[in-house]
Amino acid sequence: MLVKELRQGLKGVSFMILFIAIQVILGVLIFGHSFSSSYNNTGRDISTSVFICIGLATCVLQPLRAISAIGSEIKENTIDLMVITKLSAWRIVFGKWISLVSQSALIIAAVTPYLILRYFFGGMQLFAELMVLFTIFLASAGFTAIFVGISSLPSLILRGLIGLGCAFFIGMGVVAIFSNSFGYRAVIELCSFQFPEAVSVYLLLVLGAIYLGWLALDYGAGSIAPISENRSTPRRLICLGIIVVLAIVIAMSDRDFRQAAPIFMLILSVPISIITLTEHPFTTATVSVPFVRKGILGKIGSYFLYPGWASGLNFVMILFGLTLLSSLFYAPSYSYHHNFSQEMVTVACICFSCLVFPLLLARIFFRNTLQLFVFYLGGLVATGVLWLLVVVIAEETRSRGIYSAFCWLPPVQFNIFDRNATEDIAHLIALPTFFIYWAACFATSSKFWKHIRNNDQQAQGIIEAEKNLTESK
Repeated sequence: MLVKELRQGLKGVSFMILFIAIQVILGVLIFGHSFSSSYNNTGRDISTSVFICIGLATCVLQPLRAISAIGSEIKENTIDLMVITKLSAWRIVFGKWISLVSQSALIIAAVTPYLILRYFFGGMQLFAELMVLFTIFLASAGFTAIFVGISSLPSLILRGLIGLGCAFFIGMGVVAIFSNSFGYRAVIELCSFQFPEAVSVYLLLVLGAIYLGWLALDYGAGSIAPISENRSTPRRLICLGIIVVLAIVIAMSDRDFRQAAPIFMLILSVPISIITLTEHPFTTATVSVPFVRKGILGKIGSYFLYPGWASGLNFVMILFGLTLLSSLFYAPSYSYHHNFSQEMVTVACICFSCLVFPLLLARIFFRNTLQLFVFYLGGLVATGVLWLLVVVIAEETRSRGIYSAFCWLPPVQFNIFDRNATEDIAHLIALPTFFIYWAACFATSSKFWKHIRNNDQQAQGIIEAEKNLTESK
């Protein structure tokens, strides 16, 4: 799979144009800088030009090439041929990702000599700038994984909108970081590891990119895998394992790191919650077999680990509880921090309400849809647009009472929480709001729980048949 994708990618017109264009652009830029009237900042200007070009090529254009990686296979009806072979869904998706990442590595390796030319202009920090190149490569790999996951969405228009939107913000971020002296110095300081804190921050960023990339690839693999393949349970168990390891690390860390524990928990919980709350609810009886084999423990585990958004609601409740518990890691040393735990509980409640509310909208208005992820994103966008509308009206009319009228909208609760006069109100309504929305979603899941229990009965029959067949032999 890797050889096939890599060969097709390297022969593709889009890659050849990108590869040649970046060489020409960088050659012209460096040639122009060499005739600068002042050599004081020429070296830094060359580095900035190189990093911006490489960043746009590998973090924007290369990931955009992945936006149809899986969708094109589905459209051309070739994905079924690959699935019936010995290739698993994960190997198919991973092969497409590693092919694009290899092409990005080739682009970066091809432009590295330009940094050698930059050395002759003086002022170069060799290790730091090489680490910046490596960091751009890691960022490109992470963004490419996300775009490969997005490519599994069934709607071409939706893929295009999400892809172009993400590419726009990524490109703006690359230009904003390297085009001003402050951002350039910050990146160089981070990648030079001059301070012990820089090492911790860099490792956290790398681990976060790996986590998001893995989730995106696994989501893409799950979208093309047959419904008899259970990818949801391992994904949830791995995420829980990561959270447990993080909790142990935080418990052994200093006070400042423990203070950020709820933030880390939210960062881990948001992407897996979105994927879990939009999983396809219908599976086959073979998925239930491992749960039924484990007896009562398997039945209890199925309420949290069974594929589908119905059990995903319960899994999100576990993440919510762990996030609340993480606020207890912080022990305030000053009296004015005494309400820190309460504030973090409020923020966690609002964040999880923002995750559950779009699911409730999808269940109310599109109850029978099988494209839950699409309508969930639609509900998420609609919630954001309505929130922005409320904020604009409140600020333009100076009528802050409108926030209270729309307190049922989860993002609006951030505005209520941000004001000292209404902060206590946010503390009171955040937790009940989350439980109300969660309970409303759970109330609509009875049909899917009946489907799960029917699968359990069929799984029991499969187990008994296998046992009888074994005994007959």
